[in-house]
Amino acid sequence: LLAAYGSVTGNGGSDAEATAYLQDFFDNVVSLPDSSRDATTAFEQGTGDVLLSYENEAILAKQNGQDVDYVVPDTTMLIENPCALTEDAPAVAADFLDFQLSTAGQEIYAASGFRPVIDLPGLSIEGANDPSNPFPTPENLLSIDDDFGGWSEANGRFFGDGQDENPLGVITEIQQSSGS
Repeated sequence: LLAAYGSVTGNGGSDAEATAYLQDFFDNVVSLPDSSRDATTAFEQGTGDVLLSYENEAILAKQNGQDVDYVVPDTTMLIENPCALTEDAPAVAADFLDFQLSTAGQEIYAASGFRPVIDLPGLSIEGANDPSNPFPTPENLLSIDDDFGGWSEANGRFFGDGQDENPLGVITEIQQSSGS
């Protein structure tokens, strides 16, 4: 949803134009499953005409024999899943974190459709639209920190629930008014 909003503001549109875009967007929503995987499953079972999801979900669906085509939009959102170690973590936890960031670890993630965080020359991924260029670079890659003020700001601004003197967030308000 932030990628949809950012596709307007990231290309010179105003916040008002982005909000109007999301209102039109929600007029076309037929289902809001709890997770990307649930959304993909519902889509595969015939719910909706278009699925907005993560790239890895489309690649995984194709790897599992689903007849889907996907588009990486010119403007999209960087999804980051950081890892951290606790102070008392055993050495094996640090070893696992190091492995995740290694070439071998990143190749495993990439094979499942997740964009690697390091350069993996010659990578070929089954299920990608172009297996020899599985992760094309979008023209405009948005991020939570750079384009939405970080999660602390984005949560309230877009997803605020209207409780404890906090206003409804932009997306929460649109979603509630649309009935989605």
